[in-house]
Amino acid sequence: MNYRIVIISLLVVLLMGACTSDNDPSTEKDTQVYQLENVYQWLNDSNLLDGEDEDVTTNYTENYQGITEAVRIGDITIFEFKEPKYTEQFEEIPFAVTKENIGVFVSGFSSEIDGVQKVLEAREAVEGLHKGYYMSAEQQVFVESFRNQKLNRFDTFTEHFYSLDEDIHQDTFDRFLYNESVEWRGVVVQSGSDLFTSGDTEFMIYSGDDDVEDWEGMQSIQNDLLPFMFEAHSIARPFEIEHKKYERGESITISGQLSEQGSQSKNKPWKLRNFSIID
Repeated sequence: MNYRIVIISLLVVLLMGACTSDNDPSTEKDTQVYQLENVYQWLNDSNLLDGEDEDVTTNYTENYQGITEAVRIGDITIFEFKEPKYTEQFEEIPFAVTKENIGVFVSGFSSEIDGVQKVLEAREAVEGLHKGYYMSAEQQVFVESFRNQKLNRFDTFTEHFYSLDEDIHQDTFDRFLYNESVEWRGVVVQSGSDLFTSGDTEFMIYSGDDDVEDWEGMQSIQNDLLPFMFEAHSIARPFEIEHKKYERGESITISGQLSEQGSQSKNKPWKLRNFSIID
């Protein structure tokens, strides 16, 4: 009986110790310590990293002492040193930022150096920062979301695009969207030779919840919905025969290349070229 009591007591002590260890703050990871992993996360959450990770530790250990790890992400390289004294080797480098035992090379835009400095001082992500080749943090988030295929639906795409400051709409389209391939779905407003437009327009597609007029009616009565439409163009006229089977109101999915930007202020639809029908 005594042995059983001893064994049970030991088990209780072990279980209490395990629970105490799980709840002990000292065992939790400190995300504000100057470690490469933490700095990477701070910079990434501040929109300052763009590209694939590459371990470049061996590229620098011959020329710089005390490096324990180095990672390059695009135009930014993060270094972790054994001790803060080793960061003195970076003091004369104009594109280097140091803090404690961390060094960062910024080979891109000079504005990013200030951003990196702010992040290292804060020991956490800083809002409102962006890569130097973007005009705002919001533009960067939009472009990255588009590239990562998070804006595949036309209505989602237009919602996020029009939420950007109108001053950067043209720049966003010209530098990051023009000629990009998309696959969008909507309902046919007009198709083929039924269109009352000149040129090679094959389809007018609307993607929204409103009941829409025909193409002429939309131009005159519902022109505020035009920014939420897209035109599909093709120079291959034989397509027109095939497209006549799609009647007004039918759903259709089209892929093509972005050729013209839509606009809410000007009530302009988006335009695709070199399109093909998916279904």
